[in-house]
Amino acid sequence: MTNGPRDGNRYTFPPQIVSAIRISNPIRDSGVPIRVNAVRVGFEADRFPAVPMHPATVTSGMTHDPKTGQDEAWVEARDSGGLNDVRWTLRSDGSLKLAYNYDLTGDYIYHGITFDHPEDRMTSVRSLGDGPYRVWQNRLRGTELGVREVKRHVDGPETLTYPEFEGYFGDLRWARFNTDAGPWAVFNGSPGVFLRVGTPLLSLVNTSPDFPSGDVSFLRAIPAMGSKFVTPERSGPTGQPAKAAGTYAGSLLFILPAK
Repeated sequence: MTNGPRDGNRYTFPPQIVSAIRISNPIRDSGVPIRVNAVRVGFEADRFPAVPMHPATVTSGMTHDPKTGQDEAWVEARDSGGLNDVRWTLRSDGSLKLAYNYDLTGDYIYHGITFDHPEDRMTSVRSLGDGPYRVWQNRLRGTELGVREVKRHVDGPETLTYPEFEGYFGDLRWARFNTDAGPWAVFNGSPGVFLRVGTPLLSLVNTSPDFPSGDVSFLRAIPAMGSKFVTPERSGPTGQPAKAAGTYAGSLLFILPAK
């Protein structure tokens, strides 16, 4: 992430537990090194409302699939706060199914589920959904349903290669991630889910929306994008945080396709 003279000395990061901060080779746009004298970290409780955490109840077992005649193993975690139920099922064909649901009420910049996967180990992503370009909550128009395949590229702080590799992408059906360890694919069983891939390096504070922790996310709400001099909240009704209300449920199927 970069910032200009108008942005001040403040950087916004996704909500996460921080145990250490590393600043590597900070430079100005002109290439002149920046001397860092001190770092202050603050927490905005009203920006990311906390969800009460409760001890989860974990159970496991076997079920019989009448369609295949095979047994399937499952493990399930239930929580009385926020995330209600998470169930992983190892199916007889080797695929791994995730079923989840959570309750959420209030204003949120984004919400959904997220996973860790080092972005620098991805080589390309092929997916079926709304594209081929990334979207923001207040910039959803202009895409169409289709298959997109984009190689990971590194163009510096502001990518000039289109369609983009990192970002939020609308209405995911399926995605295949090609990585240095081999391909893996995911099929989404719920409508209206956004796929998040990596975290783009954007230039200005107002045009650098928040991203969840992790690297690959499946979200029901995503942030809005501001402009050079206007924050997302001042850009209009669609620039406001998303209003969550009720139970959100979904399912994902993970497979290892042939190379």
